[in-house]
Amino acid sequence: EQLTSLQAAARLALRAGRAQEAVLLSSSAIEISQEAEDRRREAAGLRLLAEARLVQGDDGPRAECEEEATASGASEGPLPAASQALAICREVQDKQGEAESLHTMAQVYLSTHALEDALRTAQEAVDVFRAAAATAAAAAGA
Repeated sequence: EQLTSLQAAARLALRAGRAQEAVLLSSSAIEISQEAEDRRREAAGLRLLAEARLVQGDDGPRAECEEEATASGASEGPLPAASQALAICREVQDKQGEAESLHTMAQVYLSTHALEDALRTAQEAVDVFRAAAATAAAAAGA
């Protein structure tokens, strides 16, 4: 499926250090997930976009990426994209996605030397990861 391929390609581009390419691919994935009304995958795309923008090292997309990133519905910069992903995950009650979004936000805070925010957000991510694991374990035992 096209959406899965775009998200996988964005992850690969990110791992290869090609942040600009990852921004373009994740922005396309976000648009497709919005059209399909797939909120969980939209949040995953927003997290990828946030991570790509973080690696890019600036507050928003490069000039060539601006139109695609704006079309995706995410505000410029890594923190707004991660915050939007967090809001969606909470809306659809996706605890794993919520924890991953919090982790991404903690990385952004850390990169900007907002250490108290980074620590608070990272601890919240750990708490949500633990709660999700406990819920999964309880469901598996039931």
